[in-house]
Amino acid sequence: MNKQLQDFYSKIEFEYKIESISWNLFPDINTIQEENRIYISYEYYALNNFESGSFKEKITESRNQITDYFCERVKTTNNPHLLAKYYHFLLYVTQNNSFAPKAIINYQKILSHYLLIYKQGVHVLHFSDTLEKLISISSRYKIDENDLKVQINSYLHNSTLSPKIKTFIF
Repeated sequence: MNKQLQDFYSKIEFEYKIESISWNLFPDINTIQEENRIYISYEYYALNNFESGSFKEKITESRNQITDYFCERVKTTNNPHLLAKYYHFLLYVTQNNSFAPKAIINYQKILSHYLLIYKQGVHVLHFSDTLEKLISISSRYKIDENDLKVQINSYLHNSTLSPKIKTFIF
């Protein structure tokens, strides 16, 4: 792996959070070496709205290469925000439900992160969006549905959580 790509991976590993504006993390396309552009574009697909129409055709054309790429990336990534997106993206691209539990685990870590910092001014929309993705994957693939219901119920009965978060849960 060359230095430019390694630097990019280090940057997103350290800085990427789901609530981040991810395009700020990407280098100018004109400064990216030709051999790195395809990998940077894969990252862009995964960290943005990959279900949008503009990405669907590109993803379909390169499904096998994208799958191979992200299967390698999840082995070297520790950031749960990236891992949630990568596994969710792999689930979307491959329709292989073996990626669903891993996406769920990492979205759970992100929810825990938001609950720890919500008093520091984290926007409850990010909590809500993450919970929505978690519920969607869990219910679609029938994974940990009862555990998730218990978890959501505990949020609603937790007196230390703000009413705003509870409102978004409803």
